[in-house]
Amino acid sequence: MNAVLRLYVLAGDRLGGQPLERVIVDTAKSLHLPWAFSRPGIAGYGRHGLEVDLMLLEIRPDRMPITVQVFGAEEQLTSLLLQLQERQMPDRTVVLEPIEMSTVGHRTG
Repeated sequence: MNAVLRLYVLAGDRLGGQPLERVIVDTAKSLHLPWAFSRPGIAGYGRHGLEVDLMLLEIRPDRMPITVQVFGAEEQLTSLLLQLQERQMPDRTVVLEPIEMSTVGHRTG
């Protein structure tokens, strides 16, 4: 079954000396998962109640929230999570959700 894995990390998170979001995307690519990307959060709050509003620059750069999304087979996503845990990924919120994937639109040659 297809699924999406969402990992909520911070810009200052590192794993093996590299930014955590880059490690996640690179590991997903090495596992041949079809899609992986990261994007910064612009506004919101987290489990500690820290409010974030990047439009007002009211957050330290290393605390900026980043969402990483990876799409693929649930078994591959579970394998990705296990690899990250074995490498001592920081304790962050993770969501694994079954989905139905499809494509829409016109493809150009």
